Amino acid sequence: MFTQLILTAFSAHLIGDYYLQSEKMPHSGLTNLRSLLKHSLIYCISFIVLYFLALPSSQLIFYFGALCLVHFLIAGIAYILNHFLAEKISSRWKNKDFILFFGYRALHLLSIIWISLFFYRRDLLLQPAPWIASQAAALNLSILTVMRWLDLLLLIFRPASLAIVNLSIRFQPPQLPQQSVHDSNSEKKETRTITEDSFQSNNVYGAGEMIGFLERFLMVIFLSLGQYASIGLIMTAKSIARYDKITKNGAFAEDYLIGTLASIIIAISGYLVVFGV
Repeated sequence: MFTQLILTAFSAHLIGDYYLQSEKMPHSGLTNLRSLLKHSLIYCISFIVLYFLALPSSQLIFYFGALCLVHFLIAGIAYILNHFLAEKISSRWKNKDFILFFGYRALHLLSIIWISLFFYRRDLLLQPAPWIASQAAALNLSILTVMRWLDLLLLIFRPASLAIVNLSIRFQPPQLPQQSVHDSNSEKKETRTITEDSFQSNNVYGAGEMIGFLERFLMVIFLSLGQYASIGLIMTAKSIARYDKITKNGAFAEDYLIGTLASIIIAISGYLVVFGV
C-alpha cells in the first residue's frame, strides 16, 4: 500500500509540476505572487483529477491537500530565494540556478516520501474507483504495474530533459563578450549546451528533446526485457550520428558525453527505483 501511495503521489506531482505548467521552469517562472498562486493551482489539478479516479474518502482529501500545500510552500521558498535574495545568493553560490533547480526537486521528493509515510502509518486506504478496478480485471491488468510504467515514462521525458540541460549548463564557461557584427560567421561562438536534450535542430524544433526521450525509452524497454547488451547499440548509433562533430568540436564532445551519461543514469536508476519500490 505504501508503494501505491508513493507512485500515485509521484505521478500526480510530475504531471502537475512539469506537464501542466508552461515551458518556463517552475522556480524561474514565478515572477510575482499571482504567478506563484497560478502555478500552485495548476499543480493541484492533477491531484483533483486523481481524487475522482480513486475511491473517495476524507483522509484522501487531507493527503492530497497536504501534498498541494507543501508544494505551495516549497515554490514560495524558491520564489523568495530567486527574487528577494538573488544578489546575496549569487555572491555566495557560484551556481545559483543549478543549486536551486536540483534543490527544489529534492525538497519535493523528500516531502512526498514523508507525507506518504505519515498517512500510511495512519492507515490511509488508496484504492481505484470501482469502474477502473473492474476494467483492469476484465483486461487482466495489474494496476500497480500500470502505475509503475506511468511514473517511469513521465520521469524519463520532460523532467529528465530539464535535468540534463541544467546539468550541462552547470559546466558552461563564462559567457564571452559579444563580437562585432562585422565578424565572419565562422568565428561566431557556438552555444555549448548541446546535449541531445538541449540541442535544437535548425529544421525541427524540439528534435533534441525527442531524441533524448526515445533514447531513454528504448533503454527502459531493453531493461524490462533483460536485453542489457542492446543498450550499447543505442550508444553506438548516437556516436555514429554525431561522429563528425565529436571529432572536430571538443566543447561539443564534452557536453555530448555529459548529456549521454546523465541520460543513461536517469534511465537505469529510474527503472531500478520505480520497479524496486
